Amino acid sequence: MADTHRARSDADLYHVVARGVGRQLIFEDDADRAAYTDLLYGQARKRGAEIVAHALVENHTDAVVQVPYERLGAFMKVVLGAYARSFNRRHERTGHLLEGPFHSEPINDDTYLLTVVRYVHQNPLKAGLAGGLLYPWSSYGRYLAGDGSPLVMGLLGSTDAFVRFHEAPGTLCDGVRPPLPRGTARNAEALIDAAREALGADPSTVKGVPREQRDASLRLLVETGFSVRQVELVTGVSHATVQRVTSRAA
Repeated sequence: MADTHRARSDADLYHVVARGVGRQLIFEDDADRAAYTDLLYGQARKRGAEIVAHALVENHTDAVVQVPYERLGAFMKVVLGAYARSFNRRHERTGHLLEGPFHSEPINDDTYLLTVVRYVHQNPLKAGLAGGLLYPWSSYGRYLAGDGSPLVMGLLGSTDAFVRFHEAPGTLCDGVRPPLPRGTARNAEALIDAAREALGADPSTVKGVPREQRDASLRLLVETGFSVRQVELVTGVSHATVQRVTSRAA
């Protein structure tokens, strides 16, 4: 059954993120990373999905997936559920590994698709992981080896163009709306993580910076997809102030 709460992509393309509960690590070692990667690609083959890009970043996993809307929820539920069970068995732990349902953002045009693919591949670089763009647990290396998505390569034209697109100065994670969790209070930690990702700073610091800088941050969060209530929650700035600043910008 389709998840009617998720936004639909006309191109069947989605930026999908799953995070560890309380920001905990969900990959302890390369055996965990290999297990998740095998599940992701194996289930994609079985379920008629394509993994356009992916990266495993310690406490969360990012992917761009092309799959019919009606199959997205079931596909990710199987991958994440099987991985969580495997992780718990291997590390002799119990309880939830992931913070509830995955988060997704629809991708509806070629420019945004390329931007999100670059964002996913640059995540290990942003996180300071060994290898940077050449971090082995992302799909960047697959593209260099000629095994990247035809959809992306058809837009960029060549491996050299793919590399230049990723290495262009001033493009580190620019322009991407991180998938936001559904709900508010129940997903407060996830919202804070998403806000930190959007701002490049702890959202709780926004209320203490000069007004012009504060207002720019509030507008950026709303433009990214946060509601006024969510901005109030993650920044501590009053509802009335957020509404006034963001309404003025509109």
